[in-house]
This record gives sequence, structure tokens and C-alpha cells, in this order.
Amino acid sequence: MAGPPEAVRFGMTGDATLAPITIPASTSATASTTAAPPSSSKHSAPGGNTQPPQQQIYTLPATAIFHQDSGPAVWVITGGESTLQLRPVKVASYTDRSSVVTQG
Repeated sequence: MAGPPEAVRFGMTGDATLAPITIPASTSATASTTAAPPSSSKHSAPGGNTQPPQQQIYTLPATAIFHQDSGPAVWVITGGESTLQLRPVKVASYTDRSSVVTQG
């Protein structure tokens, strides 16, 4: 947490919800280096202008990344059933404190 209230103390637990940040792939250095190669189908805006596909990016704590076989994965609580599921992800970058997840 950046600038937590004084009532928040080290070691406390809580609930968090992650919301994706949707940005055009061409405007992000991270996204442009990890985006899939262009395909023959393009997204068209009214008037015939083509726009790059949008990519959702999540920044997670480094401790949220686990491994499934030889690849990175995260634990996800699924909707109505409230079951825990390990899902493979694509990580664009790692730091000592966080990881940037671009797919999964």
C-alpha cells in the first residue's frame, strides 16, 4: 500500500480486489515488448481507422507468483463456487517486490 492510513499496521491482513488497467498495446513499453504478433484481423473503429488491440495488465506482489510445472501461475478464487484454482499466467517483468502479469 502506498501511503496507508495510520490505523494500518505491518503484519495486518485484509481483503483486496484487483482491477485490470486496460491500455492500448502500442502505448505501453511493457505491452509492446510482450504483445502477440499482429494477426490478419484488425480492430476497426467507425470511419475505418484501425486501432491496436487493448491489453489488460495487473501488477501483483512478487509473493503472489507460484509455479505450475515450469511456468508462472497465480491462485484465483473462482466466482460463485468460491473454489481456489491455480492458473498459468504470462509475466512481463519481475522486481524484488512485484510482478507485471499480462495474460492469464
